[in-house]
Amino acid sequence: SLLAYYHFVFRLHISSMTAASAQAPRRILQRFLSSAVRLHAPPRPALQQFPSASRMMSSKGDGPEVSSVSSVGFRLSRSGRFSGETDPLMEQFNASFPYDKRMWRQDLHGSIAYAAALGRCGLLQKEEVQALQDGLRAVEKEWEAGKFEAKPGDEDIHTANERRLTEIVGAVGGKLHTGRSRNDQVATDVRMWLRDEIRTLIGHMKALVATAVSRAEGELDLILPGYTHLQRAQPIRWSHW
Repeated sequence: SLLAYYHFVFRLHISSMTAASAQAPRRILQRFLSSAVRLHAPPRPALQQFPSASRMMSSKGDGPEVSSVSSVGFRLSRSGRFSGETDPLMEQFNASFPYDKRMWRQDLHGSIAYAAALGRCGLLQKEEVQALQDGLRAVEKEWEAGKFEAKPGDEDIHTANERRLTEIVGAVGGKLHTGRSRNDQVATDVRMWLRDEIRTLIGHMKALVATAVSRAEGELDLILPGYTHLQRAQPIRWSHW
């Protein structure tokens, strides 16, 4: 049933992909499932045979063991349920940083506001809020200067910025995610990014309209043939076109 589940999820994931673009994730699936099949291979327990592409569920105690891995990113976001290391191939397949890194500014600004909100709620001390905000602005300067260095564990723009923040301000950086939903963070970043991009596009559209008006006013006497259904028709002014 586990094997069937993985196959079902993967088929949903690549259903909209072209044949060429699907080859890489298909190879990942084959590698992943070939390991998963060994779950049923006796005599060793199935838990010990779980593939390295996913994390092993802990069987110690009454509940899942919390992983000792503390790095920000893929490991941190799943460390409450799994232990052990993640296969690098799976990390590469799961990462979105190459795509969502364009939202670095919005992610930082959203985090600066969220730190202030935590302070107003009394969950952070004033000094902690200031340290977080100063650290986030330092990360912003690195992005602006083109000096931000991504690392292999940076699953997405959110974990990349949080990882760098923690490197700058220390343990207090881990408090930024207090009570925070990653889904809400993603939705907020996307909305802020779209807002800023729309403003940029509006500026380009205004420039295009102004250029068209200027050309029309300066070239009133230019004549060109009009077309209808791909056939030449009556002459028209270039400025009218």
